[in-house]
Amino acid sequence: PQVLRSLSEWFEVPDSLWQELPRELVPEVELSLEGSLNHVEATMAFLYGSHRIPAGREEAVVVEADEERGLTSPVMERVAEESLRAYGFDGPNRKGIFVMRERDDILQFHAYGLSRLQSEWTVILGERFREFAKEIVPVVPEFSFQGSGEDWFSLEASYRVGEGKAISKDEVQKILQMGKADQRMKNGKVAVIDTALVEQVSETLQDCDPRQEDPGVFRIDQRQAAYLQEAAQELGVKTKGGTARKEEKDFGSLDAGLGELKSTLRPYQYEGVQWLWRLQEAGMGGILADDMGLGKTLQTLSFLKARGGQNLVVCPSSLVTNWVEEALKFTPELKVLAAVGPKRKQLIAEQWEEADLVVTSYALLRIDAEQYADWSFGAVVLDEAQQIKNPDSQGAKAAFDLQAEFRLALTGTPVENTAGDLWSIMRFALPGYLGGRKEFGERFVKPLQKGDPELMQRLSRRMRPVMKRRMKSEVATDLPEKIEIVRHCDLTKKQAEVYEGIARESRAMVDEAEDGRKRMVALTALLRLRQACCDLRLLGMEELEEKDASVKLSELETILGEAVAGGHRVLVFSQFVELLKSLVPMLARNGWNFSYLDGQTKNRGDVVRRFQEDEGIPLFLISLKAGGVGLNLTGADTVIHLDPWWNPAVEAQATDRAHRIGQTRVVTSYKLITRGTVEEKILTLQEKKRAMMEGLLAEGDIASVSGLSEAEVLALF
Repeated sequence: PQVLRSLSEWFEVPDSLWQELPRELVPEVELSLEGSLNHVEATMAFLYGSHRIPAGREEAVVVEADEERGLTSPVMERVAEESLRAYGFDGPNRKGIFVMRERDDILQFHAYGLSRLQSEWTVILGERFREFAKEIVPVVPEFSFQGSGEDWFSLEASYRVGEGKAISKDEVQKILQMGKADQRMKNGKVAVIDTALVEQVSETLQDCDPRQEDPGVFRIDQRQAAYLQEAAQELGVKTKGGTARKEEKDFGSLDAGLGELKSTLRPYQYEGVQWLWRLQEAGMGGILADDMGLGKTLQTLSFLKARGGQNLVVCPSSLVTNWVEEALKFTPELKVLAAVGPKRKQLIAEQWEEADLVVTSYALLRIDAEQYADWSFGAVVLDEAQQIKNPDSQGAKAAFDLQAEFRLALTGTPVENTAGDLWSIMRFALPGYLGGRKEFGERFVKPLQKGDPELMQRLSRRMRPVMKRRMKSEVATDLPEKIEIVRHCDLTKKQAEVYEGIARESRAMVDEAEDGRKRMVALTALLRLRQACCDLRLLGMEELEEKDASVKLSELETILGEAVAGGHRVLVFSQFVELLKSLVPMLARNGWNFSYLDGQTKNRGDVVRRFQEDEGIPLFLISLKAGGVGLNLTGADTVIHLDPWWNPAVEAQATDRAHRIGQTRVVTSYKLITRGTVEEKILTLQEKKRAMMEGLLAEGDIASVSGLSEAEVLALF
């Protein structure tokens, strides 16, 4: 397999060769235990069909299992061995035996570890082991819920010895304060306390800011119910009673509200809309944090259509028109008001009452904060919600002050720097859920900066009821092999001024040119217009700041931030080498490693191999001419075209550097297009050419049709 994968960097490997490779098999784990309270021995074996392989083997072997040829999985075997060592076993030794000698470890393993392993592995108990195991009983935590019918519920936290009597939380703490985790009972059995579990239960309760009414009895905010139930299930805490937390199980009213739009949604998208519906029914707010390209906008519009009422969307300035266009496409029955521009107050006064969906930008929300604070919405949605990661910013404060029945944050990167980003977003989506800012900082932000996997797991558990995140790999069966997205953006003020000036000058030059020279004059003008769309510094305007010179660099930084945070690897294509080079300061600012290839690159093979093999390099900058063909870059699953080319085959060939044989993930292709410019006309021309070429060429080889006629060039003006 390694040889073939190396070859596939240079050649197309036929499907037949890949299919002949052995598939990787997942083993069943068999564990045998024998020993006493002072000494326990274990042997482990991995079963691949009829093949039995002892623990300790490092290399994979080919076996026949279930009549299929396959490879054993050393990685899975090492994970199983490490799981056993986590309970206190050492080994395996030369004879393949794991040994546990510490009495406290043996007690903890008997009380808690054994039952967990028995649920996942085949565990064989020796006679001596079974006998002394009868003496050991675990002390199990228990939550008793009682709903109040109001916005709080009562929780009694206690502990039960095996299936026997209950002891209070305070009694457990007294035992632990004596420096021991076990106690001999009157019946001769040994009650064992899992100290780590007791601590996790205590911290979980503390997360919810409980108000103690009686010893061991707490009054807790209704919104924390889902978290406590999730935690109880994951930690193995027994539960009794209920919290009266509302659960919407019948989605009849949702389906009625969606109407025909339901058939447009992919299965995972409909599931996302159902999740939003349940969240609303429970009186909660939350974060939809799906991976890029999975349709957060469509899911949100579907939910807003179904729920009705007047709703507000706040997004970056460049995405306002995108939201309006997506609403017109998928939910045309909604009356949409874009509250932007110098005349927005007049528009609002005239159209406010009839609008179903109001869309504005973060920049304008800050300016119009007082006006929005006086209004009440059915739902408020923040798109690219990482924009409010700093709770002290004016934009965040304006968002916090918005009045709504339901609040939703959309972001593929809920944590960009620290867990404090998450607190700020949740301060908007569900105020109070994560407690106060200072307390959250002490309990989570500071410890997580030092690295604490158990604390990270607890925070993840805490967010699970209010944050939904799916990666492409999880919903791959619902997706096409390639997703193509056009990302529109508006020119900066300076870009728009320069573009209009070039356009006026160019039209005059084309009109004045002799017939034989019109095409050449037009092509030269088109080049300048396209450069103006990308970055004014391509026109020699080096004195400009990045924020004025190029809207695309800002859009690209946003997309790359989400892509890198989501573990994606990205190919960035442009026809302009200088544009690719201008990206370097931005990449350095974010600390993103990258590979680079253009026509001057000498060691192409080394550059490609480095990107393919080094997961620490998430980005590959490639000039369209130098890297559009002849490369296999299946290490990437995201492609970004910074500028459009009129021949669709050229862009398709570039995208297919990632979307080719050997690619195991869904590929997402983005095109950055400036609105109201020649780039939109090029996009239209691409579609016409694609239709023409597909009709003319039966085999679909569209690469041979590449030129632009004089009529097509002039039509772009």
